Amino acid sequence: MRISVLLENKGISEDFNYKHGLSFYIESGEYKILSDLGDNDFFLLNAEKLDVDISEVEYVVISHGHGDHGGGLDEFIKSNSVGKAYIRENAFNELFSKQGDDFRSVGLNETLYGHDQVVLVPDYYEINEDLILFSKVDSKEFFPSSNDNLYMDKNGNRVKDDFSHEQYLIIKENGKNVLVSGCAHKGILNILRSAEKIIGEKIHACVSGFHLFNPGSGVSEDEDFIKNLGKELLDTNTKFYTCHCTGDEAYNILKDVLGENIEYIKTGMVFDI
Repeated sequence: MRISVLLENKGISEDFNYKHGLSFYIESGEYKILSDLGDNDFFLLNAEKLDVDISEVEYVVISHGHGDHGGGLDEFIKSNSVGKAYIRENAFNELFSKQGDDFRSVGLNETLYGHDQVVLVPDYYEINEDLILFSKVDSKEFFPSSNDNLYMDKNGNRVKDDFSHEQYLIIKENGKNVLVSGCAHKGILNILRSAEKIIGEKIHACVSGFHLFNPGSGVSEDEDFIKNLGKELLDTNTKFYTCHCTGDEAYNILKDVLGENIEYIKTGMVFDI
């Protein structure tokens, strides 16, 4: 499996366009997949630089309903008229970020709801026997406090986001299972355990942001929280590729705990699992 990082907050060089957001291009056997699209056309510009042909993508998975992950969907549709975009059935609902007393809309383009390239996904969905989507996560261990400023609309009221619009992709290839997420708002450890329970097998590698940093406040999770999370992740014997909302401070702490079992990935990187 080969993964090209089309968008992340940082870049390996100034040759690439990068900003706060996320997009991965994944080649797994015969499958060509995009996981997230950022919020503009940067994923397209970087794809060209990495010799990735977006017109050949068959599957797009939008990890959740925030614009920095799915806002580029209209750009994808302009560049690819056949690929299907798999999105949670409630991911087009209104979503907000709260800063002080102000609420800022951070959701997807509602006009794309019902588009013929959009597939609305329930809480469990098999694209095929090798590509599985799920969203139900029961446990709440190491639930990120940086979720606290994120809200959703419920019956006309703004309430704390429950992240039911978030989904996760399991890719099965040659005896390996890879978990791909966006921000892991429900907690990366909880999501990993749910994935293993669903397939009844080990997750060998995980590619995801961990949402241990709040970009609005600039604050990371507590150091002890991160260290203890790291110890639990180390026990899974999974290789982690992280980025985006993990944050530099949290990543450095995790690196001390996990060592070679964790890497930070940036725009322009291409790596094999």
